[in-house]
Amino acid sequence: MRIPGAPFIAVLATALSACAFIPNEVQLEVQLVPDLGSANGAGSTVYLALLDDVRSDKTKVGVVRNGFNMETAAVSTADNPSVWVSNSLKANLERAGYKVETVDGRFLPSSDQFLLSGRLSRAFSDPQAGLVSVTVRGDVEATMKADYGGRTTQVPIGGHHEQLSLVGTGGELHKGVLNAALQDFVRKVVAWVAELRGGAKPRS
Repeated sequence: MRIPGAPFIAVLATALSACAFIPNEVQLEVQLVPDLGSANGAGSTVYLALLDDVRSDKTKVGVVRNGFNMETAAVSTADNPSVWVSNSLKANLERAGYKVETVDGRFLPSSDQFLLSGRLSRAFSDPQAGLVSVTVRGDVEATMKADYGGRTTQVPIGGHHEQLSLVGTGGELHKGVLNAALQDFVRKVVAWVAELRGGAKPRS
């Protein structure tokens, strides 16, 4: 008895097996978000500290899986994911009208300064094989912290993206979902900053 779709499934399984044991290395590049919504910094200043990378493996940003969803290889990067996320935040805050001053983690803001910092907990792409396709999910997650007006507030923010593939999970696919997840993360952080600033007058 012929099983509909069986030849295609066999081809997919063969394709996944062929590349499942090959490690991938991706380059992390600053991302500019196409639509930042209604955020308008109006020239106010944000002091931005480099995010603290609290992930256990600083170079691993994803995995390769076979047709049985078993991890068989790593997706790694020679770049610094914390710098990647922080530089993307800086670039997009500036596009939203803020002046951004980079500072180190020891910076203590005065009551009229706004300090943005955070702890990067996840920057990862993970494929899941189905019967005839692979869904690759990218996540960029951090606990973001804002110090302003003598107050401190923290919130977990996550950026996510999924992409369907019929031909396996090469490095460019992992890179694409990571970039899209970072854009989603940045969009949410910029919106959060705008909400906290609440139309305050520009500050230096």
